[in-house]
Amino acid sequence: MGTNYLEQPIIFLGAPRSGTSVISEIVMRHKDLAYPSQYQSRVLGNTNINYLRRLADNPFWRFHGQKKQLNKVSLLNYFIFRSVEAYPMWNYLVRDGISFSQDFLINEEATPEEKKRIVSFFKKLVKKQGKKRLAFKITGPSRLNYLLSIFPDAKVVHITRDPIAVVNSLMRVPFWKTRGMTSFWWKGAYNDKDYDWLESNKSDSVQITAYQVKKVTEVTKNEIDKLRPDALRVEYSNFIKNPESTIQKILSYTGLSQDKVCFDYFIKNKIYNQNKNNETFFSPEEREKLQILFE
Repeated sequence: MGTNYLEQPIIFLGAPRSGTSVISEIVMRHKDLAYPSQYQSRVLGNTNINYLRRLADNPFWRFHGQKKQLNKVSLLNYFIFRSVEAYPMWNYLVRDGISFSQDFLINEEATPEEKKRIVSFFKKLVKKQGKKRLAFKITGPSRLNYLLSIFPDAKVVHITRDPIAVVNSLMRVPFWKTRGMTSFWWKGAYNDKDYDWLESNKSDSVQITAYQVKKVTEVTKNEIDKLRPDALRVEYSNFIKNPESTIQKILSYTGLSQDKVCFDYFIKNKIYNQNKNNETFFSPEEREKLQILFE
């Protein structure tokens, strides 16, 4: 990788609530990887904040923050560097007129000036963290056309999960209640027919959520088929069954060494199977409608 810093960056993507956080967090513990942190979301364009990473992760000790989900975390976790999607950072970096956080960005590319600015930003981020290579995670639309216009040699890790399980999980998180239960949260992939459907189903939050999960899944598949990025598909169900071998496979695919610290995650953290029997998610009527939608 040398001193390029942006050679073969690793992009984790998938629908929200599909296992992207836990899988990417484990891989991003790797000694060579830098990533956008919770601090970068606060200071936006100031990359000097990344020097803080060296306080927790250096040749003498290595501490890693993680998203609070099913496992307990220490009080220090709030302060320790951890990877985040950092949409405020992305919205700051992209050109005026587009919203990285909410746009599908279908067929969009970065302008030469935009690419230069973003590449320069991430090179500084990686260097100031004292690492060799960039990794980041996004969820929802893949935004692949745009991202590949900036990082053409990216290694893409596409995480997939049973869509009904994704719908169930989304319905349970607070942020979705104010974003996607009554309208389409992401923009740029819907036509008049889609909005007519939304009007006809405006009182059915389950169907509205499922409709968006389906759209994200379909657009991502179409973009991967069209753009043919260097991509590895990882099924969440396989990760649940064989978590360590899944991480080994991702590290091998991305050309990373089998860093012991990645696997130390499993010593203190349990991997929970959140893909429970679909019959427990919804009523029989709701489940039947979901199965029809996802056929």
